[in-house]
Amino acid sequence: MMRVFGQFTPHDWFEFDWRRTASLKRWLALLLITRFLFLVELGTFYLKFILWIPPSHFLCLSRLLFFLLVGGVS
Repeated sequence: MMRVFGQFTPHDWFEFDWRRTASLKRWLALLLITRFLFLVELGTFYLKFILWIPPSHFLCLSRLLFFLLVGGVS
């Protein structure tokens, strides 16, 4: 069983320090990336609200399936 679970973990674990507050430029870049990701997620819900798409609609289900497949690769 440990071998099966080991297939889904990295070979080595190493610690990485992002140093978010090392400089103003790095901190602003982090804020920009975070804001962009939040806007992408908000856009999905806003579009669903404006178009009145029910949760069981084909477009919603295909979008979820697409993100599942893309996320599985990463």
